[in-house]
Amino acid sequence: MTKYCVSCDYKVGGLLFGRGYEKCEDCSEYVCNKCYAKEGDGYYCKGCHRKKLGSGGCFIATACYGIDSNQVEILREWRDNTLLKSSFGNRFVDFYYNISPPIADFIKDKPLLKKIVCCGLNPIVSTLRGYS
Repeated sequence: MTKYCVSCDYKVGGLLFGRGYEKCEDCSEYVCNKCYAKEGDGYYCKGCHRKKLGSGGCFIATACYGIDSNQVEILREWRDNTLLKSSFGNRFVDFYYNISPPIADFIKDKPLLKKIVCCGLNPIVSTLRGYS
């Protein structure tokens, strides 16, 4: 039986022209080694990984502003309503999800560093607030 990646529809697991793959921990669909997200010992397809992250996907902003802040909500809306509607935006969000958790963990207990990061995020949030 031929298997296909649930995220990109590429053939997986074949001896010829197939990619390596894992099974998504949540939906049990096959996901190729270019599309899966690894979290702990588990592998997830893009859709399940985003659901798992839920509203907490803005890791760096959440570490700086707090989970219930207006700034984080504005960034989430931008992610959901703009970025995830394009292939470039999807790639950017995937890249961000891969790099941001360790950055957020690093800055969360450093008040001065959080203020510096907020200074960088504030113009972006202000611009997005003007477009909402």
